[in-house]
Amino acid sequence: MKQNLHTARGQATLFMIVGLLIVFLIGLYFFYDEVEALLIEITLTETEAHEQRERTDTAYECLEYYTEQALELLRKQGGYIELPEKNLHVERHKLAYFPQNRSSKDMEREVARYIEGKLLENCFEEEEEYSLSTTGDLEISVELSENEISIIGDWPLYFTKEDTGDLFWLEPIVYSSQSSVKILFETAQELSKEENTIDYTKAYYGLEGMEISIIPFENSSIYTLAQEEEYFVFAVER
Repeated sequence: MKQNLHTARGQATLFMIVGLLIVFLIGLYFFYDEVEALLIEITLTETEAHEQRERTDTAYECLEYYTEQALELLRKQGGYIELPEKNLHVERHKLAYFPQNRSSKDMEREVARYIEGKLLENCFEEEEEYSLSTTGDLEISVELSENEISIIGDWPLYFTKEDTGDLFWLEPIVYSSQSSVKILFETAQELSKEENTIDYTKAYYGLEGMEISIIPFENSSIYTLAQEEEYFVFAVER
């Protein structure tokens, strides 16, 4: 009886050890990428660190360029990068109609999608010295405030060179610039809700430091808001 009890206890202990070992191996598997990245960071050579800074600078310049490009599209298309089906054609330009079921958060999401697509397509297309690989998706987060746009890019992109064994990856990229596109957009929404009784070609008046022009066009009115060096154009159907 005692022998059977000792045997059972021994088996239970063995099962516990095996179970703990399995849990440890599973945890090691899931955290392998993070541990590997940490070890790589600690052991970067001087050459790798230099190349890492250069590639991160390149990614920053791409982020800056496409952020400003996205802002320009928002300004001249009535707060849209991807125009809705219903819009106003003015010569070669298209404008979104107001009012609309839309917020600055929608603009942030469109800017993020636009930048992600452009970076993936164009940023390192001419890279020849290193092979590229990734451990995840490029993620762009965008925040529009009253006077600024802020962008954070997390791009798990790795650069490797087989003949030398060099290996490094992009650091997080952060960009911000002054922009009042959010407040221009919100002002446009408020103006578009008002009844327009203006019956002359142009009207200029001030609103919170803005200059506003209204031009009749067919069955619509084209608004242009200007504040300092920025502008915002949209259409209202009458």
